[in-house]
Amino acid sequence: LGLVATLTLTMLGHGYLSIQQDRENILREMRVGMTGLSRSIQAVLRYMYGDARDVQAMQKFIDGVARAGNIHGVIVYDRAGKAIVTSVSLTDTKDHPNLDPAPVLEIDPRPVLTSGNGVEGYLENAVHPVYFRIEPIFNSDNQLAGAFILGRRGIGYNLTLQARRDRIILTTCVLVAL
Repeated sequence: LGLVATLTLTMLGHGYLSIQQDRENILREMRVGMTGLSRSIQAVLRYMYGDARDVQAMQKFIDGVARAGNIHGVIVYDRAGKAIVTSVSLTDTKDHPNLDPAPVLEIDPRPVLTSGNGVEGYLENAVHPVYFRIEPIFNSDNQLAGAFILGRRGIGYNLTLQARRDRIILTTCVLVAL
């Protein structure tokens, strides 16, 4: 009984730590990928919005970005914090039934509009977390013109962690039975 109790506690402790490590790895991968993507979007918006103020071109651009894989949506704000352009993935939910736009739409861009520095974070969701970046948009004279929010949903995040948990429970049960 002592051996079984020790084995069970050891396996459950190891399982908990493994799941936490998997969670950190998944979130780190999301963050690294989003950093590069947000820098690319920032460079394009510098000219589309910062200089040209071409709203139609911005709408086409962010709709194209938001259709790619697991990008949740993009919102472009003016200097006053008013949404200028919102990607179709956040406004037309019939084409994107698995996306809840509320978490991304409720993010406040004002800290970036005040400081001029980017911000990142995670929003927990019952289905999947949403990682977001808020980045400033500068014009070619390096004056702050606005900001944008880029949200990415962690598709498969919870499924990956549940599969890991289930394997640990199964392994623990088999070892206890043996």
